[in-house]
Order: sequence, then structure tokens, then C-alpha cells
Amino acid sequence: MSVERTTRRLTIGLALAGAGSLLLGFVLAIFGDPAVPSRSAGNDSFSRSALGHHLALELFRAGGGRVIVGRWKSPELARRHDAPMLLIEPELEPTRLTALLEEADSAMLVLPKRRGTAFDDAGHVRAARQLSHDEVEALLVAAVPGAALARGATLSITVPGRSATIKPQIDRLQTVSATGMEALLGPPGAILFGRTEFDDGRELFVLADPDLLATFGLVRGANAELALAALFEAAGSSGTLRVDETCHGHAVEPSIWRVLGRPPLVLALGHALALLAVLLWSATRRLGAVAPSAPALAPGRMTLVATGAELLLLAGRSGTVLLHYLRHAEQDVAGTHGAVADDEPRLRERLERIAARRRLGRSHAELVAAVRTASADPQASPIRLLHAARLVHRWRTEMLHGTR
Repeated sequence: MSVERTTRRLTIGLALAGAGSLLLGFVLAIFGDPAVPSRSAGNDSFSRSALGHHLALELFRAGGGRVIVGRWKSPELARRHDAPMLLIEPELEPTRLTALLEEADSAMLVLPKRRGTAFDDAGHVRAARQLSHDEVEALLVAAVPGAALARGATLSITVPGRSATIKPQIDRLQTVSATGMEALLGPPGAILFGRTEFDDGRELFVLADPDLLATFGLVRGANAELALAALFEAAGSSGTLRVDETCHGHAVEPSIWRVLGRPPLVLALGHALALLAVLLWSATRRLGAVAPSAPALAPGRMTLVATGAELLLLAGRSGTVLLHYLRHAEQDVAGTHGAVADDEPRLRERLERIAARRRLGRSHAELVAAVRTASADPQASPIRLLHAARLVHRWRTEMLHGTR
């Protein structure tokens, strides 16, 4: 197999692989599901289970809101986007929750209520337990010192922009009460959704009952309307919520290697590794048969003639050789025609008569003049020297064998 054919096949193969990968990327981008950074069936924003909050955030997006899910340094990213940090049913110790909220300028806390205890392979909740009053209140006090939690209230809530009241369809509804907390949904003594501001300028929104955002609760009554009212109130004018998922154990430190291992950059990484493999393969084995190296001197008599002529030219003996060549040609012609003479002038006179009888195009005198002119300075014009030698060869041939 030749080098050209192998290289052409490699080029076509790489081009087809690149085009196929690009087409696959377009198909996945158009028809494929979006890449989910984490799978869960719990109480987080990734979960599509009955206890999950993925649906609530999708409704918030559909209403014009923007959701940024963060898995590393959420307070810092929330400040960068000028958005409140959203903690949905955090699975944290009270002290850790306090430290996390103190890092954020603005935050929204959704208190926990249930935890799933059994799940199937499809991500469905098979069993769940309700957290005790003390477990939930401990987190509430860590976030808002002096606040209290109550369960079992029955509320009729007025939503801004709506004349009729709404009753949340929630079993054992959780509410909070706290000094200085502004009641946004619910009365001051039984707040479903409220706002408080601390002395250091921090702002905190508290949603007392997570069933309002859970998948199973959104489909009951007007709970979805109350949930969206709370989310848009917390988002404010920016319309953005920064969801923290480190509180559910989904923390992922940013890494370029981790990003390269996910779509769509994983396709570019695959191309680069494939090209590197082809480069290494082509460098370690030959593409086709080994091309024979050219010999130092080509075989044949023409190499000897060319080498001898070059040596004679360099040595300055070409003119002498040309004169000897003319003399030997004259002797061959004279011997063949019996034109032997004692001196050179008489010999050349007889050769002129022979040439006249044969009707040659060039006389012997013109040939001698051309040879003497070329041999006088062979270094100045090697081409003229070669032309004169060809004239001698042609004259000898025509004198011996006639013109054709």
C-alpha cells in the first residue's frame, strides 16, 4: 500500500468520524433530554418524585423566572447574580445552616417536613416519615432566633392581585411565628410565608411548609398559585433564584477535567484523543512499503560519460579532447575512403572533395572553424563545446554512412 493511498484513507476516515460526531451532537441537542447533573428521589430540586421540587422550579421558569442550580459556594454565586439563595428542606445541622445563611445577603429557606425512607429503581418514593416538631423547629430557630413552629393550622390566605382567599390543601399545615417577621402569606401569628431582616442587613424569606412546593402538593387545590407567589416574591425584581444543592450532599467542586467528561465537551475531548492516537500510530509504524533509496551513481554508460565530461570540464582539458575527437574522426573517414595523405592540408582537401560528392550541408572547413572556436575557451561556453562535438559526430556519421 502506498503512502498516498494510506494517507488518503486516514484523512477520509477522520473526516467521516468528525462529521458523524458533529451530527450526533446536533441530534442529541435537538431531540435528546437535557443532561441532568444529578439523579435523586429526595427533597431536592433534581428530584421528580412525589417529594421532589423539580416541578415547582419548572413552573417558576415557565412563569418567566430564572433558576440557577449551584453545587459549590452558593452564597458567593448568589451575590454575583444579585439573587437570593434558595435552600429547600436542607439536610444540615442547625449550626451549619446558621453559618450558610450568614454568608448570604439574601436567602429563602423552605423548612423540611418529610424524608423519604424507601425508593424504587424508577425514582418513586415507596415510604416516607414525617419529621418531628422539634427537628424542624431546631432548624427554624437556627435561621430565625426566637421563632416558633406550629402544625395543624387552617388558613385562608389572600394573594396580592386576587380578591378571593385561598385555603392551602396541605395536611397538618406548618406555620411559624416570630417577632419582627413580616407576614407575606398568612396572618402574623401563623405565617406560611414571611420575611425578616437582620441587624447586619441580611434578608431572609421563610416558607414554613414544603408541601406547597412538593410535586404531590402542587396538584392539590390552588397550592401551585401560592407556591409561585412565594417564589416570585423572594426572587424580587431580578426574577432569579439561586438554588443551593450542597445542603443535600450534591456538592461538586468545579474542575476542568469533570467538565471535559460531560456533554458537549466530551465530544471534543474524544476527537482530540482520536487525533492523538492516529498521530502516535503514524509516527511508530510506516505507511506502506519502504521507498528504496537512490544510489549515489545511476547505472549505465551515460553516468560514466557525464562524469567524465564534468571532470574534463573542471580540469580545463575539454578543448584538447575536442580537437583529438576531430582528428580521430578525420582519420576514420580517410581510412574508409582511401584518402590517405602525407600532410594535413592535403588530407583535408581530399575530405572536402568527398564531402562535396556526398552533398553534406556543412563543409569540412566550417566544421574545423567551429571546433577551433569552441576549444579556444571551453570554460566560457560549455554549451558551445557540446554543440561542436555534436557537429563532429554528425559529420563523421554522414561521411561514413551518408545522409538520411
